[in-house]
Amino acid sequence: MLKTEIEEISKRFEVANETELKDLIARYEADERAGVRKIAEKHAKRYVALLKERERMHALFEYERYYYEQGYQVICGIDEAGRGPWVGPVVAGAV
Repeated sequence: MLKTEIEEISKRFEVANETELKDLIARYEADERAGVRKIAEKHAKRYVALLKERERMHALFEYERYYYEQGYQVICGIDEAGRGPWVGPVVAGAV
């Protein structure tokens, strides 16, 4: 019975969205069962990684946000493919 309950808790963590994940971590991080605490710890690391990724993505879009706030409706990003002009032709594209 206990194993089934821990498996159910684990499943809840696996399908939780970000808000639910935060709540589940808070609820189970001090649980008396070592297995449940371990699950909460694992997902706490995942939650921190999600927050770090959000910060990284926010930084990547710094210029887009700036120009959008200036009133631009269409913002085009560019990238190039290739190792550089000294190695061969460079292909550039805008999307």
